[in-house]
Amino acid sequence: MDSELYERFVEAKNKGLKRQLTELANQFIASFNSQEEKEVWVREFLENGGYGHRIRHEIYRDLVFPVLLAGYKRKDAWSTFWLAKTTSNLHDLKQFHSAIENKGAIQLLTEAYNLSPSPDVRKELLEKYLAWISW
Repeated sequence: MDSELYERFVEAKNKGLKRQLTELANQFIASFNSQEEKEVWVREFLENGGYGHRIRHEIYRDLVFPVLLAGYKRKDAWSTFWLAKTTSNLHDLKQFHSAIENKGAIQLLTEAYNLSPSPDVRKELLEKYLAWISW
């Protein structure tokens, strides 16, 4: 993986250089050498935040979602939790949303909690329920 390409991508994003973003994102994605390398990067990327409300389309489509989906299929609680936290990206990718049976954040968080009860998952699940009830 060429981390310099990602740094250039972030710099272009911060400067509002939209024309360069797609090319830089695609170059960065192509720079990965293995699935393991992708998994390590995605975990660090999600846990460190900094991506805002939504993840750039190419990054989510070609890096984040495939890693999370593979984990979800293995019944990995962390991957299921992060699928729930990134549902705003999923709504734009209908074909990907169907890969997880069109489940929403509450369903995914419930699955994650059942796989591995943790305070973080419980908190996120309660917040989603409260938002749903107050809506």
